[in-house]
Amino acid sequence: QSRSALGQFGASLGEARQRYANRVRQLQLEVSEAYYGLQLADQLWRIRQAVTLNDTVVRDQVAALKASGLVPRVDLLRAEADLQQGRFRLSQADAQRLSRQRQLSNLINVPFDVTLVAPEAIRLLPPWPLDLQQTLIRGWTQNPQLLALQQARQALLLQADRQAASLLPSLRLFAQAGVADGLATRPVVKLEGCCSESVIPQVNTGSADWAAGVSLNWKLFDGGVSAGQVSASRAAAQRTEQASARERNAIRQRLESAYFDHTASLDQILAARAAYRAAREAFRDVRARYQLGLADYTDVSDTIRRLTEAMEARAEAVTLANVSYARLLRELLPVSDRPDQSVVLPLVLP
Repeated sequence: QSRSALGQFGASLGEARQRYANRVRQLQLEVSEAYYGLQLADQLWRIRQAVTLNDTVVRDQVAALKASGLVPRVDLLRAEADLQQGRFRLSQADAQRLSRQRQLSNLINVPFDVTLVAPEAIRLLPPWPLDLQQTLIRGWTQNPQLLALQQARQALLLQADRQAASLLPSLRLFAQAGVADGLATRPVVKLEGCCSESVIPQVNTGSADWAAGVSLNWKLFDGGVSAGQVSASRAAAQRTEQASARERNAIRQRLESAYFDHTASLDQILAARAAYRAAREAFRDVRARYQLGLADYTDVSDTIRRLTEAMEARAEAVTLANVSYARLLRELLPVSDRPDQSVVLPLVLP
């Protein structure tokens, strides 16, 4: 039973370590998503700030053309409405940026007087180096969550064995031995004539004894308590096997979803870059045509809107690719199961 108890303790310790490693992976994902969200918020704020400055310039140009009688009053009103709408979207972006800053600060528990920023511009991480099949295989291999469930099942089985062993007779041999030493004094008084003499001799004593025997312990009846505990432990171990199967399916679902999102986001980046180049050239052409009186302000407003959407879509596509990369790392990133070892940066698949 002592060996079984020691094995159960070791399995429980292994389960705790694997759950710690799984929590490190989850924290990695949460911090990565928060940081990429802050990067995106900063980028959207810069885009909308540039758009607001551009709308201000366009509004001033329309006002000058209106003063010269080259454009109608409705163009000036539309330009003013676009400028105010751009300022409102800029305020929204600023609020989102501040919110993402606090979200990241609270996640990594920094002081309230410290403001975190993402000074780096959005940069696309390297493409995912594995295909879907390789990703699934590595996601199931040495996965802390699966290992924790295996350790929990082993601990429950050892607990059931220890509980079942309590119903069996146990025979124990024992032997005992002991040695005792003592020191005794016995005074002797001698009377001779008018004087007396006393003598106090010391006597050393010693003894030794030993005993041997056999001890038999057999629990004949406990009302079925031990048998019930054994059945409960084995049933819990079986439920752990079912939990392992569900966790494998959940890991596969998360990996497939992140892999498909990553692949789609890479295609979206190419489309967003092409849309941005086309919208930028269209804005230049329409703006020149409007100054020459060959286009109306509706065309200018539409091209500005499309250019803004293209810039934001490009930033969002890169962020989605990085977030899906982090979600793939959530299931494959090698992490330590010891709290005294730190996570190695940068977080990329080795």
